[in-house]
This record gives sequence, C-alpha cells and structure tokens, in this order.
Amino acid sequence: MKRSLLIGTGLFLAALVCCLPCAHAAWSTDPAVNLDVADRTGDQAQPKIAPTADGGCYISWFDNAAGGYDVYLQRLDAAGDEQWAHNGVLIADRSFSSTEDYGLDVDSSGNAVLAFRDDRFGSTRITAAMVDPAGALVWGANGIQLTSGAAVYSPRIAGTSDGYLVVGWTEDAVTKLQKLDAAGAAQWGTDVVLADTGSANFSISDIHGSDAGNVIVSWVKWGPQFYDPKHLWAQKISPVGATMWNTPGPHVIVFDGDSLQFGNYPTFITDGSGGAVFSWYGTGVLQCYAQRILTDGSEQFTHNGVSVSTNATRLRVSPRASFDPDTGMIYVFWTETNSSQSQHGVYGQKLSSLGLRLWTTSGKELVPVGVPTRTFVNTLRDGDGAMAFYIESPSYGNDVIKATRVDGNGDFSWTGDIVTAGSLPSGKGRLNAAMSSEGYAILAWSDDRPGHLDIIGQNVNADGTLGYTATSTVSADLTCLPGSGTVPFTTAFSVTINSEYSGQIRRMAGRIDVVLANGSTVGNWRTGYTNIADGGSFVTGWNTTIPAFGTVIGTNTFTLAVEDVTPSPFNQPPYPPAGDTTSNDCTVEGIAP
Repeated sequence: MKRSLLIGTGLFLAALVCCLPCAHAAWSTDPAVNLDVADRTGDQAQPKIAPTADGGCYISWFDNAAGGYDVYLQRLDAAGDEQWAHNGVLIADRSFSSTEDYGLDVDSSGNAVLAFRDDRFGSTRITAAMVDPAGALVWGANGIQLTSGAAVYSPRIAGTSDGYLVVGWTEDAVTKLQKLDAAGAAQWGTDVVLADTGSANFSISDIHGSDAGNVIVSWVKWGPQFYDPKHLWAQKISPVGATMWNTPGPHVIVFDGDSLQFGNYPTFITDGSGGAVFSWYGTGVLQCYAQRILTDGSEQFTHNGVSVSTNATRLRVSPRASFDPDTGMIYVFWTETNSSQSQHGVYGQKLSSLGLRLWTTSGKELVPVGVPTRTFVNTLRDGDGAMAFYIESPSYGNDVIKATRVDGNGDFSWTGDIVTAGSLPSGKGRLNAAMSSEGYAILAWSDDRPGHLDIIGQNVNADGTLGYTATSTVSADLTCLPGSGTVPFTTAFSVTINSEYSGQIRRMAGRIDVVLANGSTVGNWRTGYTNIADGGSFVTGWNTTIPAFGTVIGTNTFTLAVEDVTPSPFNQPPYPPAGDTTSNDCTVEGIAP
C-alpha cells in the first residue's frame, strides 16, 4: 500500500511483517543421525507424541534402564531442543517386566497428562499424572489413582475443550471412564461404565476430546471366548457423564462385519465438528475400511464403512487415516501385501464425503508390493494433501524410516517422491507421527541402533527436508520526517523482532532505496546497522538524512529494507542467508528548493 503526504504535514508509518531464518536446532538435518530423545542403558519403548501450542511437543515412553518399565516424559520446543534434562523426567518408578498401552495428551493449559498402569501401591492400579511445561508433577509424585484392587488394563486419557480430563480404562470385562479437574479431583460421583448387556467384553481402544467438553471413546467388543468375533464400537460422553449416541441402539457399532484381528485396537481421529473418523482392517478377508461418525452418531458411509480398494488379488492391513475438515475428504494409507503376505507395499486412498474412492478403485501406489517389509504406516493431513510415513525393512535389523507426501490428486509432492527420515540401518518399531503447530511432522520410534532400544525423534518439513529453521517475526517501520518543503530531510525507522527462538543475537542492517519523481533512482542508501538480541520482543532504530538528489517535484518514493547481515563467526552456525525485509513504501510529495 502507498500513501502520500505533503512535506511538513506529518508522519507516515509503513510496516511489513516477514520471516527471517534464525538459529541452530536440535532436529537433525542428517537422516543418519536423528535426535536421541532417550538413550539410557536398557530398553526404552512405546513412544507417544503430544504436540504443544508453541510448535513443540511432549514425548513419553517406558524406560527399563533401572529394572521395571518406568514412565518417562520429555518436552521439546519447536526446534527440537530438550526443555528438561536429557532422558526426561521420571513420572512413575514401576516394577513391571512387560508393557501395555497407555495414554498421553495435552490439556487446555498446555500441561502433559498421562494415564498408565501402576504397581507402586501393591495391587495394580490406574494412575493419572499431570506435568506442567517446566517438568513439575502437578499432582505430586504419586499422581491420582483411579482404581483399587480390580484387574485393569490399557488406560487412555484425553483433555477436553473446557479444561477437564477424562481417563478411560478396561476393568475386568467393562470399559470405565472418570473425569478429573485441573486439581485431579473426580467430577463424576461414580465412574461411567460401558458394559455389554450380555457376557461380552468391552475393552477400551481409544479416546479423544471432542466439541463442547464432550469426549468420544471407542472400544472392542469381544467374547466371551477369545476366538469370538471382535467388533468396534463407540460412544460420545457429555460433560456430565451421559451417553449421547443412543439412537438406534445404546451405542454406535462402527464395525461388526466379520472381525478385527485379535489384539488389534484401532485408533481414531476427531473431525473437528463433534464427530470422528475411524479406520481399521477386518480378518474375513484382510481388507481396510474407513468410516466417519457424525456429531449426532450417524454413519456418513454405508454400515461397516467403505473398503479402500476393490483389488481382490491383494490383502491390506494396518490402516491409518487423516481428515480434511474443509472438504470432508478422508485420506487412508496402509500396508498392501500379496496373497501370501510375503511381499509388502504402501498404498493410499482418498475418500470423498460420499464415500467414493477418488484415487482409482485400487488406490494410489506409493511403494509397489515387493520384498522389503513395510510396517507401522502413519499419515498426517497436510494442506491439500497428506504425508505418509512407514518403516521399511530390507532385512532383519536393517530398518529405515521413510516419508512421502501426495497432493489431493494423489501425485507425489517431493523431489525423489520418497525421502528417508532415518537412514541408519537398525531394528526399529512403534513409529508414531504427529503434526507440529508449525506445520512439520514429528516422528518418534524405538530403535536398537546402540544394541538396545532407544527412543529416537525426527522432524520432516512440509517440503520433505529435515531439520528446523527457526523464524523470527520482523517488523520494519519507516517514518518520514520531512523538512519544510525542501530536501535534504530526515527519515527514521525502527526494527522490531518477535522471536520464536531464543539465545541468538542478530545483526540487522537497514537501507533506504529512493525513486525520485523525475524517474531517477538512488539505490542502497545505507542507513547503518544495529545488533538485536533475539529471543523475545526487541525494538531498535535510528535516523538518517536523505540529501538533495536534484529536482523532486511530484511523488518521491522511499522504500525501507532491513537485511539480516549476521556474520560468521558472530554467531554459531548455521547462519541465515542475507535477505531483505521490505516495508511498504513511504512517499513524499515535494518541491525542490
């Protein structure tokens, strides 16, 4: 935008906000190195990721370094830098010699919340813990115990939109839920119990916060015999603990076509509108399906979902779904195998809001079916497309982490189509993926590269590159302070940095480019430089005098540019390339003396 003013009448302020690269990050640019999140002796296993509003994340895991799989947690900032001591904060010192699933989430205040089985008190109980961003255990070292004496399994936890938490777990043959406030106090007088009217088991599968303080929970109905069919059910629970999806039956039956595989507990994602998107595979014929349950509990697609492919010569397992709330499109990625399951590939499908297969009836081939094993497929929605991640195993103990992105048409987006996010050959497992609020993917997995399992992390940017380039928001302000209808006159400008990364000092140079009314130009009129301590909000500036350049009758344009000229070794590498931050123009109407 341009604005004009007469000499001597006042001030003009023009500003532009842009980004400059800033500081070194802990996320590695080298796929052979990656980030050691936890590397103590003994095994570290089952990582989970919970993104935080500042672009970073919490990562949790089980740690067997001291005997017994203890619960640990680490917080990373957007750059991948550890915010707490290396190897994290001990949440619970347990004695279990094996592991079960557990829960990790972030509450509305940015605290990490966890739920896990706990044997520190004699009998096995379900414990919930809250950890603030500084690493302090808000509810003390013991946390909050929600059970006593019963056989309990596989807890989950979800932060709600109204600032509470809901913990779910399997207890004997039922699924139970309890709501906690920020102080850890139970909000429901008795636990919400989800139980079969007959003799089947209800084993919790997943839980997420939904709209208006509600939560959605899913579970696997099976039994009473272990060989009986296993089906996927779901329910929406109100803030007062009431079931909300009660029509036509007491719960929503997501899948009862044939059976889930024994031991498989599908996850789901929320749709941002009070509903949820589910993906799973059945065992009658190994086939992947997807379904969206709307906010009122109705099925968007045909009952038992839409199969992702009609190719009857292949098998499909272990799907993951992502969802585009703007279009209602569902992206599903999975492991595709030959009929004997001796060869593996990675495929994807895009489903319309009507359940139509948009990437052909057989899906998009990301990796052709072949000898290397491909497992732990993950997906994240990214703009008008989706990213996919998986573990590729050319041979035992030589696994690598792969990543790719496809656009809405199913076309590859990155140079080379598929990139390697973890190239050091080693045994790998439990790959998880989550999206940072800064728009890159966060990966975490267990890795035996040192001879025992460590927890390894890596980011993957939207363009397929690795590593983090922090950005600082820079405002360049130009104020014209003209004399009384004559030149030379004085200009003033200031630079404001609101940094997303601390610990750096930037050297900023300003210049003013002049375009006179007669068409002549005076470029790169240097105005000096200043050092700005990054890592917060800082303002600096200085004045400069513009001399007479000749006849200036009419509009004379003065454009401020701010340049990051931080030299080496003024800072630690990497250094940003020099680049201009250009403000809007400041124009002066004047007459030459």
